[in-house]
Amino acid sequence: MNKKLFCNFLFALTAGIFTSHVLADENTTKKLATVDSSFSYEFTINRPASEVWPHLLALGKWAHKGVTFKPVSGSLGTEGQLLTITLQDENTPAYYYKVIEATPLKKIAYKMYPVPGHDSPFDDVVLFDSVRLVEQDGKTKIFLDSNGEFQSSAMTYIQLKEWVAELNLSAKRRWKEIQEPSLRKLITGTD
Repeated sequence: MNKKLFCNFLFALTAGIFTSHVLADENTTKKLATVDSSFSYEFTINRPASEVWPHLLALGKWAHKGVTFKPVSGSLGTEGQLLTITLQDENTPAYYYKVIEATPLKKIAYKMYPVPGHDSPFDDVVLFDSVRLVEQDGKTKIFLDSNGEFQSSAMTYIQLKEWVAELNLSAKRRWKEIQEPSLRKLITGTD
């Protein structure tokens, strides 16, 4: 066999093996879609921060309807406090909610991540929620910032991006329609 014919044969063989390997990878390997998330919400309550703070820590009384917050470890509203969050829907995975920063009457920040061993549509999700209080003239302005990263091999990037965008819109609506009024009523005793 001449050298040129051998090189062409080797090139064709290598290209065929490489192409079949790439096609096999595309058809058998799950791709991980990753989408970052961020939203903010703010409102004012006509009470000083000293009256707002204790109610802000009582998540189970105002944060989400149909959600259970259970203490796992640590003291209420202190760094290191760990809670589990579960929904009434048994098919929804449980999450940990950990206090990562706490400055009484000023700020509390949480990290949310899945409890290991629970099924989830995500390969990984991490959320960071920060609630800051700014008091002025006996009123308290509340600032919520939520940032996160969602990863899924069950969704394409576009599907995950659309899902996260809808999640952010839903979270803002929930704050405006449910959480803010619930917290306001808890603190002031009125709607």
